[in-house]
Amino acid sequence: MRAPRWSGLVCAALLGLILTPAAALAQDDVPLGEFNVMRFSPAPGPMNYFMVEGAQTPGHLSGSAGLVIDYAHQPFMLWNANCAPDGTDCEVDGERAALVEYIAAAHITGTFT
Repeated sequence: MRAPRWSGLVCAALLGLILTPAAALAQDDVPLGEFNVMRFSPAPGPMNYFMVEGAQTPGHLSGSAGLVIDYAHQPFMLWNANCAPDGTDCEVDGERAALVEYIAAAHITGTFT
């Protein structure tokens, strides 16, 4: 016995819906007007090291304290570029401007779990 013709159309429509790319969640909202040169944020905790948050769970009533010094030399630079009107074929020349020359911070952390 032969399957109805509409079942092939339904399968093709479902396959088309599955293969249609969807926008990623990170592409939904673009934060405008927000910019931070300090990109480093330590992960507090007894099993964490800098920005990597560990998967290990601490024991009962464990704590930690830490001090992390963060320093950057010229973290935000602006370069002159000559581009075509459509924004392609850009050539960077040697002139630059250091918008932020130096930046330093001390991150004091403490946890108790």
